[in-house]
Amino acid sequence: MRKTTTLVIIQSPPSPDLEALDVVLALAAFDTDLALLFLGAGKQWLHPSQQAMLVGGKSPSKALAALPMYGCDDIYYLNNTDQSCELHDSSVATPLSVDQCQQLLTQCQHCLSF
Repeated sequence: MRKTTTLVIIQSPPSPDLEALDVVLALAAFDTDLALLFLGAGKQWLHPSQQAMLVGGKSPSKALAALPMYGCDDIYYLNNTDQSCELHDSSVATPLSVDQCQQLLTQCQHCLSF
């Protein structure tokens, strides 16, 4: 985990418009040093079987898979005992403990939450 200037926290499940990922892609397009952290219901974004919620829309899993092409490689999720949003494996994100999440929060200069 490296120091980052902007942390985007996603705590809500995917919505049809994928607003949170659009913001991340916009920040990445301007070479903003950023990290992405999924918490609680937000971890639903990381399930690989996500489908587009709108006809002709983007699938959350495909949009997440594109982030490294934009230089956004720091993608994390809180690995806790919350069984309601359990995530067994993610090829996109790295698990963090509560202490590591706190450290990430203290290192960033800006924080956006969705």
